[in-house]
Amino acid sequence: EVLAEESIVCLQKALNHLREIWELIGIPEDQRLQRTEVVKKHIKELLDMMIAEEESLKERLIKSISVCQKELNTLCSELRVEPFQKMKTGSKSYDKKEYYPKQALWVLSYPEAAYTEPTKIATSEEMSQKLEYQECKVQFRTRPDIYWWMELRGGYIVGHCKSDLSEDTSKDEMKHGEEGETTILQLEKDLRTQVELMRKQKKERKQELKLLQEQDQELCEILCTPHYDIDSASVPSLEELNQFRQHVATLRETKASRYEEFVSIKRQIILCMEELDHTPDTSFERDVVCEDEDAFCLSLENIATLQKLLRQLEMQKSQNEAVCEGLRAQIRELWDRLQIPEEEREAVATIMSGSKAKVRKALQLEVDRLEELKMQNLKKVIEAIRVELAQYWDQCFYSQEQREAFAPFHAEDYTENLLQLHDAEIVRLRNYYEAHRELFEG
Repeated sequence: EVLAEESIVCLQKALNHLREIWELIGIPEDQRLQRTEVVKKHIKELLDMMIAEEESLKERLIKSISVCQKELNTLCSELRVEPFQKMKTGSKSYDKKEYYPKQALWVLSYPEAAYTEPTKIATSEEMSQKLEYQECKVQFRTRPDIYWWMELRGGYIVGHCKSDLSEDTSKDEMKHGEEGETTILQLEKDLRTQVELMRKQKKERKQELKLLQEQDQELCEILCTPHYDIDSASVPSLEELNQFRQHVATLRETKASRYEEFVSIKRQIILCMEELDHTPDTSFERDVVCEDEDAFCLSLENIATLQKLLRQLEMQKSQNEAVCEGLRAQIRELWDRLQIPEEEREAVATIMSGSKAKVRKALQLEVDRLEELKMQNLKKVIEAIRVELAQYWDQCFYSQEQREAFAPFHAEDYTENLLQLHDAEIVRLRNYYEAHRELFEG
């Protein structure tokens, strides 16, 4: 009303000023009326234009509210949260229970008197990494001018309220309409703000989903496992994201465990191959030994094949060691029979230990050399065996009749066949003695 009175006074002053100008100029009365009509028309058009602009603003705000509300409902559905609702207090006290993510919770109030319970729920230091949910309870005091709404943004809550419980409350804080009702302007702003916040939350969830899918794809390719089943077209819930994070973390642990096992087995395989002088001859062996460790597929099948390869190489290594020991025993026996001098024996001392392929080859060459030498010295070798036979006869307490039973002992035709008969007899006696050693030595 004051503004209207001031506007009328201003208009009257302007018209009086115009009349004075027209009188000084000498404009006739009928023209003054015409000019006054023009002034009125201009003022009316200006007011009509202003009204139209404000009506247009109102319509835009209403349309924006409708659009924001639809988008907000869609976002709430996608994010799986409760829809945004404006709440007006009644004439009685009530309790409001809602569920919110536990990441970070705040309830901020302007006048403390508006609440009957402490308003702070949690601090940022108490933020939980797990996306669980907890119940929070907020009580309101009965006042028709308390307005409350919530803004959810990635798990934090901000509460706004105003109250005239105190006469010192500034009028500037009264952003909402009287009797607890919100204005169109404020509602549009609140909805638009809420939409922006939820858009951001949706974007953050989609970005995290994309990042987790990229990590899952990389890990699945290395571990040769199927990808995590999640709908990439929709917005994941906080629980789904948490489950996805746990799945990716499990894959990382599996990768680390298998990689450690792979490196350990690979090291043993390389040592066995060096010992056997074995060159990788299959594509799998080349992948294990020659390719980059990070490029190896850590599937359960590959790990099992790796373990099988190691067992095969270790078996070959054991067999090779047994062969080498057998060759060394032959060499020592031939040395004794051929009465090889000590200095000649020391010349081949380097091959008397180890079981590498080159050592085995050298041992075999030495055995072949000694066998050839043995054939060249049959008489000397046979006589040496006869001495050994006599020792075993004594140790086994053989009678004269038992000794004479081996007729080749007295033969003087030193042939290869005679040597073989003596070799067979010494082996038989040696085994017989070893089987009854305790009896003979007791």
